[in-house]
Amino acid sequence: MSTGKPKIAIIGAGIIGLSCAWELLQRGADVTVYERQWPPRGASWAAAGMLAPAFEAACVDGAHPQLFDLCLESAALWAEFAAGLKGQTGQDVGYHASATLAVAIDEEECAKLDTLGSALDHREIEWRRPGIDKVRSLERSLGPEIEQALLLPTDGRVDSQAVLLALHAAVETAGGVCRFGEVPDRSRLADAFDATLVATGSETRELVTPVKGVMLAFRRADLPLDHVVRCGNEYAVPRGEHVLVGATIGDVPDPRAFLLSRAVRFLPRIRSAALVDQWSSARPHTPDHAPILAAMGADGGYVATGHYRNGILLAPITAKIMADMILDDRRTDLAAAFDLSRLANLR
Repeated sequence: MSTGKPKIAIIGAGIIGLSCAWELLQRGADVTVYERQWPPRGASWAAAGMLAPAFEAACVDGAHPQLFDLCLESAALWAEFAAGLKGQTGQDVGYHASATLAVAIDEEECAKLDTLGSALDHREIEWRRPGIDKVRSLERSLGPEIEQALLLPTDGRVDSQAVLLALHAAVETAGGVCRFGEVPDRSRLADAFDATLVATGSETRELVTPVKGVMLAFRRADLPLDHVVRCGNEYAVPRGEHVLVGATIGDVPDPRAFLLSRAVRFLPRIRSAALVDQWSSARPHTPDHAPILAAMGADGGYVATGHYRNGILLAPITAKIMADMILDDRRTDLAAAFDLSRLANLR
């Protein structure tokens, strides 16, 4: 790193790239962000915006053993992160700390909720098991087949598109430069910058596997919902006048039909709700469902990718970890656990 104001290039203007840019700018760096188009149409723009440290980290088989810790630490940063964005840009990002409802309608899903409750107890994380009558009074759109539910106070939501727009504004307000169009290869930036961070999500094909996610948007008047509701791999998220229903499903012949067939199990009103939009994206997956936060070689290269379904949630902690690494060559024990080297034993 040069002795003057460090010059950092960031490739990728999704939530990870822009969050890192904003953090680096606040620490005194000179930052330029490269992206093909604005807004980028990757996983950040397509996301439902769930902040789900408990559900995501504790209910995913084969997850990195410290993913739960990383998610919880980042969730604790989100209130300040959202307030900081609003303070700098005046833009509300739709941050809601209200609890998520995790519901189950069959024996396998009930067992997973029991496992989740035990995992949360082990870490002394708050959760509640409301009765079914209470659950239905909270969310009248839920179906009659629900057998069990957990209320997760740690798990909230944001408007991911609003976050991305606010981050772009925050970066430019803080003196950063965003260049849209041709994206130079990292090797071409080495002479002009002290460090280059690659944050291109599912496009980092040599490190991650893209997994398709599908989202359907329904009119909220037809599908009343106030909480995020999780059921197995599917979820429903209120956002303004819409309810977003989605899942990470990979390759299926008819993603829309598949998602509807799964969502109707816990949201029967979806059959008559007006579908107003739909989209899909690729989510960057690693074998242990956890991000790669690492230096790459000795030439000032860094990478932050592989956030899979938790890119929105993990943006604040990723920004701090990467800024520590790039500017101060410093990593906490938790940050070191997500180095690239761990994947050698998983492939």
